Amino acid sequence: VWSSNDGGSTWEIVKFTHTREMRYTVREERASWLPRESMACAVGPDGTLTLTGGNVDGEGDARFSQEVWQLPPPPTTEIAWYEKKTSDDRLNFAFPPLEWAKESEPTWGARRGHQSFVDGDGVVYVVGGEGSDGIFRADLWRMEKSVDLNNLRDVY
Repeated sequence: VWSSNDGGSTWEIVKFTHTREMRYTVREERASWLPRESMACAVGPDGTLTLTGGNVDGEGDARFSQEVWQLPPPPTTEIAWYEKKTSDDRLNFAFPPLEWAKESEPTWGARRGHQSFVDGDGVVYVVGGEGSDGIFRADLWRMEKSVDLNNLRDVY
């Protein structure tokens, strides 16, 4: 993943944190998801980046993905004066690299070449694309997150 902060004049590779084999955390110049092409990305109003589907390096049906990955927005650099540890602002911010999180493998079929967008409420949608069977889809899927109220009752 590459990033530019000056409108594309210069680019730099982004380092992410990910857990390797559930044993230890490592910082590498790659994301946690498998390399892919023809995926879709959308950015929510809070800056969350959502990546869906795509063509991965596999055989048959395994060459298409239906995974949903999200990257949280970078932390803010606005700190109250009383939280600063020094007058040198470069030393007040020590953010670890961001980490992609696999949100789900939804019920919509694996696909590539689809589109995604975010509505005004911050809800991610996936539209169309080519399925692993070679048939082009004319469908629309909405990403929903929910809270299990039974879990909340156990806490209180």
